[in-house]
Amino acid sequence: QRTGLLYEPENIDEMEAACRLLLSNANLRERIGRDAAEHIRENYTWRKNAERVVELAGELQRNAKECTQC
Repeated sequence: QRTGLLYEPENIDEMEAACRLLLSNANLRERIGRDAAEHIRENYTWRKNAERVVELAGELQRNAKECTQC
């Protein structure tokens, strides 16, 4: 519950329960919103995305060297 509420896909009852919980609990709404925004700011910056792309490119390059007949 740090950055959102989870429920099983296509489970309307669980989704409804999560919505009701958020509607009835202002503190939880505020905390989840604040924590989610912080998570986005920390993990989805241009620099972090560029680092992930460089890391992925390195992995692809290493895998290509290992797989000569792919």
